[in-house]
Amino acid sequence: MDKGIYKKFLLIREHRQKSLAVLIDPDKGNIGKLRETIRLAEKAGVDYFFTGGSLLMNDRFDSC
Repeated sequence: MDKGIYKKFLLIREHRQKSLAVLIDPDKGNIGKLRETIRLAEKAGVDYFFTGGSLLMNDRFDSC
């Protein structure tokens, strides 16, 4: 993990702030709708995007 992100997580916790993350699962998501999903999430004020899943059965991680 990027130490800058980790430090930001610690600061958020220290100041008892809230943040919102969205998980993009390449195996379950519709890659064709990914741009729209990201646009809507940004509009809603999402702080972080996480990419990954339990198994990663498809070869779509890089394109995601």
